[in-house]
Amino acid sequence: MRVAEPVAETTAQAVGHRVKAEMDRQSIRQTAVAKRLKKSQQAVSRRINGVIPFDVEELEIVARLLGVPVSSFVADEVAA
Repeated sequence: MRVAEPVAETTAQAVGHRVKAEMDRQSIRQTAVAKRLKKSQQAVSRRINGVIPFDVEELEIVARLLGVPVSSFVADEVAA
């Protein structure tokens, strides 16, 4: 029997997971992020889940909202 190898996380998924983790840490809802980005909650959900990548401007807005540097979302991906 073959054991399935874990599927590697895409950059979009990794960034989305980091954004979500910081949102959870600060109890910030997707609706608050959506309002700041002028997007629907569904559009934000797709970005957080890595279906659609955040663009740089969106990440800058989210970082300002959360009070963290953009690099906290992308540092590992840039170094890779």
